[in-house]
Amino acid sequence: MQIAIVTILLMLSVFFTVTFKRNSPQLGSITEQVDYHFGMPSVAFGLGTIILLGMMILLAIGFSKLPQQWVLAILLIYVAAMQIIWLMSLNLVTYTYPDSRSLMDAADILLNGNINQFGADFCPKGSIRLECGARGIPSAYTYFSYYPFQSGPMLWYLLVFAVFGLDNILAFQIVSAVAVTALVAVLWRFGSLIGLNEKGHGAFTVIVATSVPLLMFATFVYPNAVGFFFTVCGTWMIAEGFRLQKVWASSLAIVGGFLICGIGIVFKSTYQILVLAALVAVIFAVWHNRRVWQLVVSFLSAVAAFFVSKLPVYVVQTWTGQKFGKGMPMSSWIAIGLGQPDNMPAGWWSRFAIDAFERTGNDYALQSQISNDFVRNRLAFFAGNPSDGLNFFTNKLASEWAEPLL
Repeated sequence: MQIAIVTILLMLSVFFTVTFKRNSPQLGSITEQVDYHFGMPSVAFGLGTIILLGMMILLAIGFSKLPQQWVLAILLIYVAAMQIIWLMSLNLVTYTYPDSRSLMDAADILLNGNINQFGADFCPKGSIRLECGARGIPSAYTYFSYYPFQSGPMLWYLLVFAVFGLDNILAFQIVSAVAVTALVAVLWRFGSLIGLNEKGHGAFTVIVATSVPLLMFATFVYPNAVGFFFTVCGTWMIAEGFRLQKVWASSLAIVGGFLICGIGIVFKSTYQILVLAALVAVIFAVWHNRRVWQLVVSFLSAVAAFFVSKLPVYVVQTWTGQKFGKGMPMSSWIAIGLGQPDNMPAGWWSRFAIDAFERTGNDYALQSQISNDFVRNRLAFFAGNPSDGLNFFTNKLASEWAEPLL
């Protein structure tokens, strides 16, 4: 499966070039509209790839001959320095990504004590009040009614801004850079755990050092980097727990690992896929070592982790005195992923789910029905038009693979 996925992504990288359109020649004017370019790679590309791979192999061999502690220290310093240089060169003082703006707005409201601005009557949809029109984003109540699971990420903004000052974007990014640097250290240890030798760590060092998306990760003013660090750290702790022989120590490590994963899910809910992957790994590990009690501890801990991930919604609702409801059903997100927006790439975000939410008055069952009908019709269309289906999914994967933050 891993080989198949890597092969597909490699083919997308080699045969597709996806360019994002600009509103104007100025910096920062890139849109989410794309142009697809398909074709055979040039001879220059092929030769350049061979030379690059050769250089990476030589570097990996060189790193493998150095003391491993030195290599790790050099790598961590490099990762931290490259991120800080990148962040300082951007010097962002504002950030226009809609979700980030809404979450920063909610954090500011709570830190300033303006709880009334979390009320359903504050800037409702369609309000003509001047202060509402100038916001350019939904009210806090409206936003969290759409996405109650965003309560966890909002609390991270609140924590960072409480320590470093309201809307301190640079501080937020630097904290994310620290998380990415720590993530690299955890991945190094993970590599040792699965048996990487000096050559393996040499290759790991080169891969990390040349991973531009990883080094740019902290730029995104969103808790993705922090959530990923916590989730990977938790899975590493679980793996360490399976190596311990004493029952109490192993149990403590497994429980602690899953709870740390729960914290990661709080900040980025989609990372629960890593927890599910950890559970699959647990099943195989128990099949091998016959320590069935570890399976029981793991599943109970995973349940606790998912419970932890739901706590922020309760905390924010209690704090604000509001009830946000269940939000959008999972089928709405599947429908978005199968949609074809007019001005966006295939399967990217559209207003489909929000429109269904508003038309039904936040009726969860009706939203599910609308989304399920759309998904069925869309799949039936792809089944009857396989060439269109292939084109859709190719464009969807190519555009998402070209966007390093997705």
